[in-house]
Amino acid sequence: YYGKEGTAPSTVINEKKELEWEVYPNPFNNTLFIEHSFNFNTQYLITDISGKHILSGNLKNKTIQTSSLSNGIYLFTIQTENGISTKKIIKQ
Repeated sequence: YYGKEGTAPSTVINEKKELEWEVYPNPFNNTLFIEHSFNFNTQYLITDISGKHILSGNLKNKTIQTSSLSNGIYLFTIQTENGISTKKIIKQ
């Protein structure tokens, strides 16, 4: 099908990229390091596996002090203008 005046209809392609980042070490003790190359406002959220909010903030620095966390499994979520991504982390 061609549109008016012989032009092809527009095709919209969703080019949403997967967020690329790493959190280490995993398992961790008192400090988490986050590797990312985001050039925009990046927020993080740490929840326990039941979804309870534990820690949150802005990733201005690429380290997060976690000495206040009890040993266990947590979800580390990063949010940017391009989307949200979550990884499982373990405190030992």
